[in-house]
Order: sequence, then structure tokens, then C-alpha cells
Amino acid sequence: MTREFGRTIEHYRSQIGIKTQRELARRAECDTSTITRIEDGSRNPGTGLTLDLMDALEVPVGERANFLLLAAGYDSDTIQDALGTRQAFILPTVTLSQTPEGWVARFPQNVRLAIEDSNF
Repeated sequence: MTREFGRTIEHYRSQIGIKTQRELARRAECDTSTITRIEDGSRNPGTGLTLDLMDALEVPVGERANFLLLAAGYDSDTIQDALGTRQAFILPTVTLSQTPEGWVARFPQNVRLAIEDSNF
């Protein structure tokens, strides 16, 4: 577990004026004790909760890949070493299904992370 992600949550929370863990929990539709454990570094969130937290905290699109990696337990130095001069993008995996009513797009709870070389 990493306290760094907890500090990241606190940072975004203060940036958008969410003063309490209870308010963040309400917005992310989870228990307040879950937010407490995430912020104190004793728990990392699963993918679904991480996506809910990104929305609740209004994490900018350009910062979401790092947010996901921090939530997965990577520290910022490891992320920086891995990415170097490349950029990371979050790519949702979409499944299209044809139903009697027409085509339906389904977005699963998981997320793919693509790393693109900045020389392209």
C-alpha cells in the first residue's frame, strides 16, 4: 500500500473544495471508512472505485493515467521512470452488441492503459 495515493486524493479533494471524507464518499458512492483507509494508505481502491473517485474529484483527463497508476500502488518515481518522455492515455474498452432495438455500446469497469511514444 502507498500513502502517496492517499495524499493525491487529499490534494484533489482540497482543490475542488471537498472538505470532508464523508462528502467525497457520498460523491463516489462508497463508505466513508473506505475513503479514510485510502487516504491513510492502508487500502488501495479497486478499478471501479478508482474510476468513481476520478469523476468525484474531477481529475483532469491529462492526469487520469497517473491517477490510475498511483491507485494501483505504483509510486510517482516508478511511474516517471516507466513513462520517461512518453505519454500515457486511458483507453476505454468498448463492446458493441446488436440487439433487436439496435446497436448497444457497453463500457466495462476495467480500463486499458496505452503508452504512446511522444516521437509519433
